[in-house]
Amino acid sequence: MIWSCLPVSLFTSIISGEMSIAEWSEAAKNMGFDAIDLSVLFIKQRTPIGLKNIKKQLNGMPVAMLTNYPDFTQPDKILREKELAHAISDIAVASELGAKFIRLTAGQVHEGLSDEDGIRTVVNCFEACCEKAEQWGVQILFENHSKPGAWERPDFDFHTGRFLALVDAMNGLPVSINFDTANTFALGDDASSVFEKVIDRVKSIHINDIRDVSKLEFVGIGDGNAPISSIFSIAKAHHYNGLLSIEEVGRDGLRGIQQSYTRAKALWENA
Repeated sequence: MIWSCLPVSLFTSIISGEMSIAEWSEAAKNMGFDAIDLSVLFIKQRTPIGLKNIKKQLNGMPVAMLTNYPDFTQPDKILREKELAHAISDIAVASELGAKFIRLTAGQVHEGLSDEDGIRTVVNCFEACCEKAEQWGVQILFENHSKPGAWERPDFDFHTGRFLALVDAMNGLPVSINFDTANTFALGDDASSVFEKVIDRVKSIHINDIRDVSKLEFVGIGDGNAPISSIFSIAKAHHYNGLLSIEEVGRDGLRGIQQSYTRAKALWENA
């Protein structure tokens, strides 16, 4: 079992340069994490020297997952092609940093976008990404996503029906799932039931908690109502041995990350 963390609480500090990747990786190592997750928002220079500098800052900590935000549902063909080019560049970065996984999103809910068109364009883009990911030794993960700060609109798959339809449509592709414990719950759906439907494709669990679903108020692990314990129980029943990644959104800095890690491990051990 590999434990990692996507430090959403630290995004502002790392993106602004107030905290370095080196400081984050060292803190994660001291907390006992096996690996760290990075967002593409942390990558300021994609030159060989820039990526070499990032690798030096890892302090020997493996990168489990690189997360990004491709908008594959762009109705404009040119913009969609640019989004695909950006995503392929992100896969190259993930490979260079030694990341095992890259998390790709579907894209935003654009006005006038039908389910049929959205599913078709997302699958086509994922298919193109798979070719490069296989060449470069990176595993693509698809997530039951909600809405990142980088977007104006929610994710196309922030809808359980569309999420499951996309999972089915990508059945023949080498795409696995990063299942978020809070997002399906935020829709008012039975997250545990949905998780059980896709467990055979899950390679990573984003351990995430939420207090106020109407405002998408994500919180530290244990401070919300997401069915984390239930999902963990199902995972254990299926002998899950993949990545356990804490998506830490408590906004209480390193102290909050440590607290969320302690609580998440306890929930896993007691599931």
